[in-house]
This record gives sequence, C-alpha cells and structure tokens, in this order.
Amino acid sequence: KALQDLSIDYLTGLSNRKEFERHLQQEFAKAERRGRPLALIFLDLDDFKHVNDTFGHQAGDLVLKRVSSIIETLKRVEDTASRYGGEEIAIVLPDTDKYQALILAEHIRTQVEKARVNFAEHEIQITISAGIAAYPIDAVGRTALISSADHALYAAKRNGKNLVSLYQAEKRRYLRIDFMHPLEVKVTGEEKDNNAQTFTSQGKNLCVGGILFESNAAIEIDTCLEIKIDLEAGSPLSLYGKVA
Repeated sequence: KALQDLSIDYLTGLSNRKEFERHLQQEFAKAERRGRPLALIFLDLDDFKHVNDTFGHQAGDLVLKRVSSIIETLKRVEDTASRYGGEEIAIVLPDTDKYQALILAEHIRTQVEKARVNFAEHEIQITISAGIAAYPIDAVGRTALISSADHALYAAKRNGKNLVSLYQAEKRRYLRIDFMHPLEVKVTGEEKDNNAQTFTSQGKNLCVGGILFESNAAIEIDTCLEIKIDLEAGSPLSLYGKVA
C-alpha cells in the first residue's frame, strides 16, 4: 500500500510525474513492439495564476481537484492521467490515434467549461487548453512525443485558450523563402510554344524544390510551365518545370 501511495499525487488523486514517466515508457515499448498507435494529451488550466491570486491557493486546489475528477470520470480504464506539474495534466492513451484522442480531449474541455467551483460565496468558472500528439505519426521517440504534445498545447494557448490543438509538424523538405514578385507564366506543353497561354501571377515563396504562386485559373498536375521573373537586375530569370 505504501508503494502504491508513492505513485499518486496527493492533491488531485491522479498519478504523479514519476508514475507518468514509468507508464509512458511502458506503453511506448508496447506500441513499438505491436506496431500500434499511442496518443498523449497535455492539458493545462487557463489563467490558473489568476485564480490563485484572486481567490487564494485553497480555491486553486479545489479547481485542480474538480478538473482531475472530470478527467477521471471521462477517460477509459486503460488510460492513465497524471499530474505532470503545477496545473498541467498528461493523459496517456494506448492503442489510440490523435483523432480519437481529440474526441476525449474535446469532451473533457466542454465538461470543464460547464463546471463551476464554489468557494467562499464565489463561483469560479474554469477552462482548459489541450495539446495532442501521437506515435508514430508525430514522433518516433518518447521525448519527441512529449515535446510534440507540449508544442500543440502552447499553440492552443497562443490561439486564444479554451481550445484543443493537434500537433502539426513542418512537412516541407526544403527551406522556403518569401518571394512576393510578379510573374509571367506560360503554359508550354512538353515543347516550347510561342502561341501558348500566358498570364501574369503573383509569387508567394521560393525554394530549391520549386516556386509557389497564385493563379486565378486551375492548372492541371504535370502541366509544363515557363515562368519569367523580372528581378530588376539584368535579364529576366526563366524557370521551366511542371505543376506538382
């Protein structure tokens, strides 16, 4: 019994940080071995410092307990919720992709938003923000999975709080540079054609792999193009390629 108590956060009744680390390691090993997904949700109470500063730390403790109780009620038996630190809570979800995790996180968020904590004749409203990442789509290691979920959480905070955000990695292979220049675009076909359709466009960005530009008309994939760029320094630059 004493050993069991060492894994519990005394205030919230959730697992503590040490137990979170142990459980995530265990579930991550299972996910790798079985080729199954594993999702991680990071939850953070919005404006928790304001609650403590306005109503006192006893009120803050009640708020943490209420949110933890909601999470325990809504999560599955196989999921583990832990107090990661301060007002941040982590939930490990075995055999779960991040879109399935989104359903749970949204359910928790809406129930927390509806909840009220009564303290010293005050009614305290609570909201949370959450970030979600999953193995293997977002990370191939435990540390990266934690970092990705944390990144998604802070994206939710930046975007106004009381939100759930999914981790979105930068998928581009090459560095892109803003390139807001006018372009002359010609649809050429496989061979150069002086009578081909030509129109002006606006560049967006440029990289070693290609150029992104706006077009008022749809251009089919694999269409051959000649693009002329006037750089105001010598002859125009001509690019040849296909739509991708």
